[in-house]
Amino acid sequence: MFPSMTERTLVIVKPEHFGLTDLLVEELAQHGTVVERAAVLAVHRDVVAEHYAVHRERPMIYERLVRQFEARPVAVVVYEGDSVIQKIRDAIGPTEPVQGLQHQLRRRWSDDTYEKAAAEDRALRNVVHASDSRESYEREYSVWEKFLCYPVFSLHPIRSFNVLHLSTKK
Repeated sequence: MFPSMTERTLVIVKPEHFGLTDLLVEELAQHGTVVERAAVLAVHRDVVAEHYAVHRERPMIYERLVRQFEARPVAVVVYEGDSVIQKIRDAIGPTEPVQGLQHQLRRRWSDDTYEKAAAEDRALRNVVHASDSRESYEREYSVWEKFLCYPVFSLHPIRSFNVLHLSTKK
């Protein structure tokens, strides 16, 4: 018997693309994944700073990332499934949207470049953040865990009032 590759990954719909949350969450769930936990919230600077702590040694990028999120709505979603980290990474494409393929999520919803972002002194607008490894997921989940307190039984549309309806799994 082969070992199970079931794992979890954390995805954040970034503020500039928050209006696409329903579409993005649903699309990523089509890749053989299950939404396990989710939350919508306006993010405090301290939470974002902790999430992006790995970038502290690059102060300009770090500060831009923190500013991008601060006090703006985001959707934080935990997906679960076999090889889910790789499936989500393949679906979203490379960090810089213009480097992606046309069918990849970041490329479809953004044409941003590092050059444009730097010229405008802002973070790259690349639609979503997604964990890139099991270790990253564990670290990131520990940052967001207090907001992700209920497993998702059903994820209802959130367009009208930007609220995820959460309940426990049956």
